[in-house]
Parts: sequence; C-alpha cells; structure tokens
Amino acid sequence: MLRYSPVHRVSIAGLVAVALALCTACDPSDVPVLEPLPVDPSPADMVSTVRLPCEAAGEEGLVVRIYPPLEGSVRHDEGPPVVLRIPGGIDPGALPPPEWVATVGRFGMIVVAFTFPGGRAYGEEFSGGTYDFRGEDSILAAQDVLRYASGELHMTSTVPVSQMARLKKERPKELVMVPSMATYMYAFNVNRPPFDDVRVRRALTYAIDRNIIVSYITRGNQMPAFTLTPPYVSGFDFRQPEYATWSQTRRDEEAREALEEAGYNEDNPLEFELLYNTDESHKALAIVVSQMWKEKLGAKVTISNLEWKTFLSEKQAGNYGIARFGWKGDYNEASTFLTLLTSDSGNNDGGWSNETYDQLLLDARSSDDPNPYYVRAEEILWQAFPVVPVYFNTTVALVSPSLKGYPEKNPRNIVYSKDMYITAD
Repeated sequence: MLRYSPVHRVSIAGLVAVALALCTACDPSDVPVLEPLPVDPSPADMVSTVRLPCEAAGEEGLVVRIYPPLEGSVRHDEGPPVVLRIPGGIDPGALPPPEWVATVGRFGMIVVAFTFPGGRAYGEEFSGGTYDFRGEDSILAAQDVLRYASGELHMTSTVPVSQMARLKKERPKELVMVPSMATYMYAFNVNRPPFDDVRVRRALTYAIDRNIIVSYITRGNQMPAFTLTPPYVSGFDFRQPEYATWSQTRRDEEAREALEEAGYNEDNPLEFELLYNTDESHKALAIVVSQMWKEKLGAKVTISNLEWKTFLSEKQAGNYGIARFGWKGDYNEASTFLTLLTSDSGNNDGGWSNETYDQLLLDARSSDDPNPYYVRAEEILWQAFPVVPVYFNTTVALVSPSLKGYPEKNPRNIVYSKDMYITAD
C-alpha cells in the first residue's frame, strides 16, 4: 500500500481555495496612492490602471483598483488592488480608459469593459478581488445577468459559475437548473505511456471525488458521473458500475493499490500533463482534480491550456496524455454518446479500440431493442477506462416568475418561444 504525507484525505476547503485563487494579488504597498473619487465618477474615474513589476500581473497583466459602490451612497475608496489579465498581443500600456463599469450590488458583481484595436476586453469578478478577462461565453453570461437584473430580460441563457452560490440565496425560485444530456469528462490517450496501462487509468478515475466537484466547484446541481451515458437519455436502461456505490475512501484505497501494481510509488511517482482548452471553469476543475491526484496518489501533474482551435488540433493529432473532453447529445438516444468511442469515430482521438464494443454498437443499429447492446457496451467502458466521466451537466438560467412555459424537463434544452408567455405582475 502506498503511503504519502500529508494524509490522503483532501481538505474540501483547501481544494475550493485552490480552485478559486487563480491569481495572486500584488502587494498593496506597491500601488500608488489614488485620489478620492469625484461625486459623480465616470468609468475612467472608477478604474485606475498602473503597470507594476509584480508576479501576479506577469507579462500580460495590469494592476487595477476598482471603486464599486457598496450600498446606497457609500463608496469604497480604499481596498486592495486586483489583477486584470488581458489577451495576448495587446499592449497593456496602450490600453485606454475603461468604456464603462457596471455594478449590480444585489448580485455582488462587477463588469469592466475596455475597447482596444480589434475588439473589446472584459473583466468579470471571479473571486476575492481577482478579475480575469473571460471568453465569449462568460462575457455573454455576465451581460445576461446584468440585463436580467435591470428587468430588460425575462430569462438568461446561462449563469456565471461565480454567481451561482449568491443567486441560490438571493433568487432561489428564479434560478432554474435543468438536467442536461451532456457529460463532462477527461479522455486518455491510451497509445501514450503511462495511460496505455489500464491500472493507471483506473487509479486516476477512482481518485476523483466527484461530490466535492459538484458541491463546491460547479455548484449547478450537476450529478456525479461514473458512466459515459447520462441517465436522462430517453429509453436508456441506466446502470452504474459497482465502484459508484463505494465510499470515496474505498475508491481512494483501490486507486492507490492499482497504481502500486502498475509500478508507481514514492520513489517512482506518476508524472504527466493534463491539457484543457482555455476557460476559467475548466481551469478551476483542472486545478482541483490535479490536486486530488497529487494528494491521494502522489502524482506530479502539470496542467496546461490551449486556445480552442489549437486545443482541437493537438487533441485530434493525439498530442496529449489526458485532456478535457465533453459531449452534449446530438439526439435523445444512447448511441449519440456510445459511438464516440468506436474505433472508427472521429471523436476517438485517444486511440482506444475494442472489437466487441464496436460490434455491439453495430448490432444495436439493426435491433428492435438496442438497450441490451448499450448496457453491455457501457460495461466494457467500466473495465477499460478510456475516459474519466466527472459529472452530468445541467442547464442553468434565471427565469422571471412572470415568464410561464419555460421547459424545465427537457434534457436537450430546446426552448420554443411559442410555448412561453408573460403574465401580469
């Protein structure tokens, strides 16, 4: 049995802190003294940008001090600086004053927008005074919440993860979380050591504490996943592997035994890179999962990210060991998930292949009852571990009480405006 120090039990608070502390603020003493705000500040007044030689800002960062109103007319003229990271290729020194600063006190949220040659950069509050530029999805989500709060929208398309806990308290009846026919997972490249060893794949699969992830990281009523196919698929005989019924303590013990059998220990630790496409939610999850593997298995994990197009190219070329993977069903039938891993699938860039699995999916096509074939195919995955299912996703939205007809039991998240209507307040 492997033994590591500290103990194998991972602190929930520690993991959450690791996930949320994605940047380290600079030393406040390094920030120049700023003048108090005018009575009616403009966006340029509310954000003062300075270049500082601090580790948190890095080569592509700005240090900013933001003055949001707290409550009523009370203003926050003091406070620690925050780091605002900007897209590569943009000169921070040439960044103009912000175009606008939007604050919504009820949601505890601030969005800052700068215009620069070639587009706009947005910073959205993430955690503890750290602001990051987000991808397009996060920008739209932030804008949706702002517009919803002002009464401009009756529903949003999504909700930022950073606002989930607060909205659950503030607007629990308006925060709708619908099970989605989608699986978040990691894919192994089984042609690359050490992932050509099923014992290594099994150990890493067992050691992920999915309950911590859905309770403290994603926070949108996601369901821990131990299978590729979600339970919400129409007509599917959903079953789970035996290890899904074990306690996490037992899964961790079994993971350590499997890894030791594969020849990894304190003198020969497992070492690999975890690849994900650039996105703060993927980064948070990668940090937590890698920390679990480190604390429980003694693994040395490097996490790396690539922009979406480059990520896809590298993944399709097989230039990875383990990488983020996800799938949302194209249609409401189990084959939309299970055919991802057939030998001839364009999505099976991990190289896993199993003739029996392929034949089961082929036979299911011509069967009046494909379910037995799907169940057997899933059981093969439980033994082979070509992917690591992490959670089944949900669709999260804010929906006004006056909006009726929103589909709350549609796992494909198909929303038809013809089915919805507005009632008088």
